[in-house]
Amino acid sequence: MGEFGRRVSDRIALSPSVQAIFTAKHLGTLMDIWTKAHPDHIPSQKTYDALLAIYAAEGDMTRLNSALADMQQHNIQPTQYMLNALLRTSVTSPSYAKALYKASNRSNKLDKEGYASFIQAFVNAGDLESAQRVAKHMKKRPFTVSTSSHMAIVQGWVRQGQVEKAAAWLAKCNYAKLVKNQCQATLDPYAIVLEGYLHTGKWGRCMQLLDSIKYEAPMAQQNRRIVKATLAARIARGDFGACERILREKQIDFTPMTIQRITHTTLDMKENNTYSVPGRSVVKGLELMETLLDLRVSAAGLSRLIDKLGERGDIQAAYDLYQRARNDGRPLSLGVFRSMMEAAIKNNDTAMAEKVTYHINQTGSEHRHQTRPSLSSYNMLLNAYASRQPEPHLARMTRTFRKMLEDGHKPDVVTYNTLIKAFVQMENQKAARSIFQEMNAAGHRADSWTLNTIIQGWIAQMDWHNLEQFIKEIKIDGYVLDTVTFNVMLEGLLRLNNYEIRMTKLWKRQNRWSKLKQHEKHPKNAPSSKTVWEIFESAVGVKRADLEEINGSVEQQLQQLEENRTRRRMDVDQQVAFRRLSQLQQEQNHRQQRVPLQVSTNDAFYTLFQHAKPDEVTFKLFMKAFHNANDAESASKIHRYWTNQN
Repeated sequence: MGEFGRRVSDRIALSPSVQAIFTAKHLGTLMDIWTKAHPDHIPSQKTYDALLAIYAAEGDMTRLNSALADMQQHNIQPTQYMLNALLRTSVTSPSYAKALYKASNRSNKLDKEGYASFIQAFVNAGDLESAQRVAKHMKKRPFTVSTSSHMAIVQGWVRQGQVEKAAAWLAKCNYAKLVKNQCQATLDPYAIVLEGYLHTGKWGRCMQLLDSIKYEAPMAQQNRRIVKATLAARIARGDFGACERILREKQIDFTPMTIQRITHTTLDMKENNTYSVPGRSVVKGLELMETLLDLRVSAAGLSRLIDKLGERGDIQAAYDLYQRARNDGRPLSLGVFRSMMEAAIKNNDTAMAEKVTYHINQTGSEHRHQTRPSLSSYNMLLNAYASRQPEPHLARMTRTFRKMLEDGHKPDVVTYNTLIKAFVQMENQKAARSIFQEMNAAGHRADSWTLNTIIQGWIAQMDWHNLEQFIKEIKIDGYVLDTVTFNVMLEGLLRLNNYEIRMTKLWKRQNRWSKLKQHEKHPKNAPSSKTVWEIFESAVGVKRADLEEINGSVEQQLQQLEENRTRRRMDVDQQVAFRRLSQLQQEQNHRQQRVPLQVSTNDAFYTLFQHAKPDEVTFKLFMKAFHNANDAESASKIHRYWTNQN
């Protein structure tokens, strides 16, 4: 064991061939042989400590847990140093951690670091009552409970949504009084509680807690996290007078990034999955902070805030922020204009998109001495019209496209892609294909986005003949379709309607909940579970029966045999069975990797995608399809199969 430990710790100096021998796996094999040959011999504590160190260094959690179980069976405890290291990595089960703590605490062998390690281990396991008991025992020794241990307990409660229990713990400890003469950073546990109240909509409790700790610890007003949480709570409540007082006192250093983060925090606040602070209140708070502090959020930060407002559906607030930035003379990058355009498009507001395009052209004329709009601004406006729901605004697209040509611009790949998208959404595949041919004739090579969009159109119409013809044509032209296209075709075959997804998102942004409920009442045009299984077998190349065998019998038997092996009760026949099952699983895994799609070799789907490897998106599509077919059990089987493959 000593020699093995030295070789493992000195791997850098060893040759690759020697390194390949001294691994946790080989060590585990040697230990299995030794314990089998000498069942009456129990390794010493020193041997087990060395084993734990090597398994932990190699990250072999299975063998590490097996060694811990053996130690527990033989009533052997790891040394304090090793115990602390293991507890910090959370490799022990909650029940074993309790048993270890009970024995260690009774023997009075725990030091300050040992208590802290047990607190963290119980927090990681979600057993916060036990973590608090350890802290109480620690104080009786007496050891000082560190700020990091208090933070761990408080964070644990907040993560569980029990903010009041986190606040109650700090109150019971009289934590503010304990740290009143220390630096303001020791008040971070209170900041965590304030942030917890903030994100659960209890803004009044934020103010009450701050008032209660300021008396005991005045330096709370210099803690950055506390000040930022307090400001966000004031903005959320619309208490701008109090915000102004905090900003004028300026007890922390503010930067443009500080303002941006406070604003983003306020935008992210939710209650019952609904944004709880109006967008206009957030923008007003941002304006107040920028004005009083004489700071300006950067153009990149402004873009992100506009993106967030657009995602929330606060399109008018996004436009107010954008207009304010334009009017106060700050230079705006093209990214800001793009963000505002995207916000308008997401919220189906073509009139606003037109305004932003006008502003882009104005800015271009002022700063670049242009006499006409740029091609990129034309493309953005075309995209706004093409993205309109429930269908593209073809008349305005046509007018804009003609004006673009009159201004001397030639369409680029983006222009053609936008036109193709519009016609596909209008279910006019003939026009989309015509644009594609014109694109090729103009010397522009189509990209993956172009091909995928056209293919989506054929699939939406279930027009397999034209789809196959199109695929054959692009193959002749040298186009190679990738896994993304493979997933696009699966998405269509599984009837995962992109249009419905887009409309659902739009209704949510517009708070049209009655429309959403009405939509949910109508049955989905989803394939049956049987059809989804047929598509899965054809596309992934694995039969349903084989998948269930892999997920079921082999996996369960392997798990059972591994448990027996861990308990050292495996006889010769079981060892043979274990090896046979391991070989069987490897053979199945190998077979799955090389099985082609179970369709005709003359079929375009097979010809294109025989080399495509299903990825994470593929399996998520099948899980979604099974959920739509009200077959949660099959979705679970797909998830287990995907997890086992990775």
